[in-house]
Amino acid sequence: MKKSFQLCGRNMGLLLLFFILAASGCVKIQATRRADQFKSTLDSYSALLRWGKYKQAGNYINMREGVPRQPDLQYLKHIHVTRYDVVQQIATVDNEEEGKGPTEIAVAAEIDFYHDNDLRVKNIDYQQLWWYDDKLEKWYLDGDLPDFRLDGGK
Repeated sequence: MKKSFQLCGRNMGLLLLFFILAASGCVKIQATRRADQFKSTLDSYSALLRWGKYKQAGNYINMREGVPRQPDLQYLKHIHVTRYDVVQQIATVDNEEEGKGPTEIAVAAEIDFYHDNDLRVKNIDYQQLWWYDDKLEKWYLDGDLPDFRLDGGK
């Protein structure tokens, strides 16, 4: 005797519940992926600064308005970063993007560095605003490289 499977009543409710849970799981996975991608991007960017690869670090800059100032790569050849610590991260989410993860992340970092001609270690606070490009699925820095020319540092 063959039994037929009908999508009604309890079976329909279970199927609907399955699709709702699957859809919410996909959104959660997407948000986690975006957050993981940001962590990887920030780790790469900070490593490039620590390694003195300022030109490559500049590839992360994509300002939404205006043009970034051109870094003085000749000057930066003499700058050596000894510490880059993130002290705060604040994520914001667009209403349209709700559930997909952050679309902007403000980062406050402290950087210790020295110049070849002055071996005293100086400290600067570096404020950054990162934004997510949905089309390219990448994070970009909306700002400039750190300003190592500050007189005296901290």
